[in-house]
Amino acid sequence: MKKIVFSTILTLVLLSLHKPAAGEPLSDEKLHKFLKRIQSAAKDEGISDLEHALFRLSVRMQNYSIGSVAPINGELYARATKSTNGLIIQEKNWSGLPSSQSQLVVIQNGQVLNSFKGIDCTGATLVMFCPTEIQFIDLKNQKAGFFKRPKPEEMDNDD
Repeated sequence: MKKIVFSTILTLVLLSLHKPAAGEPLSDEKLHKFLKRIQSAAKDEGISDLEHALFRLSVRMQNYSIGSVAPINGELYARATKSTNGLIIQEKNWSGLPSSQSQLVVIQNGQVLNSFKGIDCTGATLVMFCPTEIQFIDLKNQKAGFFKRPKPEEMDNDD
């Protein structure tokens, strides 16, 4: 029971940090202090792998559809009850493979950039290379994060 209460409180606190009040940006120092307190509380509750616990809270927590539509964000919805994998992107319908097949869909700026069939959704790892950071989502090990990249002049040349 303590873990459920702790998880609920942690989720609410993290959600409040996601969008700080106007004029109150969350500094790295404040975030670091907060995470230290969270780590200490997690240890007190017997949660040894905080990173894994946070990932489960944020990514693996089941969301619920509203009727036949599953909201992902304000402009993106999954069609949950259709016989094909489908999305509503900025009020436009997109249809993919039959719902009995796994499919990974990459969406950016309201457009489907690409779709991949046959992806093992439980073992996939997504890696996104950006100029300033590398982001990843490891579904098998239930981890997600990012790494800052050095400035271009500090990077190694490919050999």
